[in-house]
Amino acid sequence: QQLTSELVAGGNAQWGFQHGQLQMLVNVLLGEWQSAQRWSEFTGERLMAASTLLTVPEYYLCECLIITQQRWPEAGAEERQRLGQQLDDIAGKLQGWAALCPENMAHKHQLAAAEIARVRQQPLETVMALYERAAESTGDAFLHLRALATELHGRYWLERQQPAFAQAL
Repeated sequence: QQLTSELVAGGNAQWGFQHGQLQMLVNVLLGEWQSAQRWSEFTGERLMAASTLLTVPEYYLCECLIITQQRWPEAGAEERQRLGQQLDDIAGKLQGWAALCPENMAHKHQLAAAEIARVRQQPLETVMALYERAAESTGDAFLHLRALATELHGRYWLERQQPAFAQAL
């Protein structure tokens, strides 16, 4: 709380973005979706100042996951249409970054695509393949996102009443 207050008082929006984005990521990894959404709001206010930072794609991945995990389940049909447009925008950005630097970005795009396919109730084979590609494409550099992709893949199986498949992951 104190660090956040000091960063805001200091007026450096880039530092504020980085702080908020890391808090957002930590809460996403912990499955604390409401807290992640609050940090998303804080971080989003500073997004323009961070346009050149390498962490911006991860910010958009977190935004996608907050929508699919927190906001989508609670949304009505009209809100889901608006959220769907946001998801499409995010997926497009992540796809562009993945095309430019697959080693650092492909897993982010694949994980977002898996979650979007899940909430849109795409065929099982499509969703499974996307989760698997997301986990595989992390390589050895993004273990936290490999773990997250595997966990979300497992939760997908639990949603489908298949605990044996979930445990196998």
